[in-house]
Amino acid sequence: MQRVLFLIPGLEYGGAASQLQLLATGLPRERFEVRVCALESPGPVADALQGAGVEVAALGWSRVLDARPLLALRRRVAEFRPDVVHAWRPAAAYAAALSRGPARLVLSAALGHGKAGLVRARLDRWLCGRADRLVVAGEAEAEHYRRRGVPGDKLAVVPPGVPEADGKALVDPPGVPPSARVIACVGPLAGHEGYRDAVWAFDILKYLYNDLHLVLVGDGPGRGRLEQFTRDIGAADRVRFLGPRADVAAVLARADVVWVPNRAGGLNVALEAMAAGRPVVAARRPTLAEAVADGTTGFLVPPADKAALARQTRLLLDDPDRRQAMGAAGRQRAATAFAAAAMVARFADLYEALSSPLAPASGERGRG
Repeated sequence: MQRVLFLIPGLEYGGAASQLQLLATGLPRERFEVRVCALESPGPVADALQGAGVEVAALGWSRVLDARPLLALRRRVAEFRPDVVHAWRPAAAYAAALSRGPARLVLSAALGHGKAGLVRARLDRWLCGRADRLVVAGEAEAEHYRRRGVPGDKLAVVPPGVPEADGKALVDPPGVPPSARVIACVGPLAGHEGYRDAVWAFDILKYLYNDLHLVLVGDGPGRGRLEQFTRDIGAADRVRFLGPRADVAAVLARADVVWVPNRAGGLNVALEAMAAGRPVVAARRPTLAEAVADGTTGFLVPPADKAALARQTRLLLDDPDRRQAMGAAGRQRAATAFAAAAMVARFADLYEALSSPLAPASGERGRG
């Protein structure tokens, strides 16, 4: 029986939390015992995990210079004695590297995006030296890590998984009429995510379609400015902010088109939209281009190009047959290339291989 401790900054909806949920609930119980720790307060994903019988602990981290969550994590590691600690995102990766004890360390989305400064680069080198494997979603992310100096033998390519859509009945989001057409965006409302671009593109389209609504699911530091922007352009009556606890699956099922304008991230939303049979219009970034087949399951547009986002969306709004065909192609692609069961199986094999007595520890392979 392998013990796996999952560590993540928070359990609000997002790609990392969704992948963690699939793993924690999908790993075979006869082979794995799993627990989950969130550095911050619990979110809606914590409720789903606990409902599936997974133990979840929230460590209450709220300040950068706060040692108490780290000490609490060390106590939990000492008590649980995991064979593997798997952490998502930089904050959890560093906490795991400092607290994992003798456990093997697996990291996902640990180095972030963009150019690293001198201090960050040194910290990343230290982190890579501590890790046994850094998991990447595809070859684009693997190349990004290699350019950051990560040795190839530390990388494990595991495409993300997405469950099949549950086929729930269509429900209109609050404030959206039953006859309306809907564009959906899902994700953290932060300044770099591209949702201001989305609202701007919607402002172009709302003059062409008087029944069109934009629905935004999520929260974040940019929400207040985004809401003010919608008021400034006179779109507040057709742009709905549903907050982080909205039913994402229901919103995607109700959407006619799903936008993924993210300048970073967004892969999980694209996959969930495809699984729900909805065409995606996404920013042309390497990781999204590996998921969205341009012209087949949706369209890729230059990041921050509001006119292109509106133009390609108009092609879909004006052609229901094309929307349906792209949605069907997306559902098929999600089921074959990004099946949740395949992702879980790959991680199960990785955890067991790392825990084998024959597997070298990270320090024995060098310090990176």
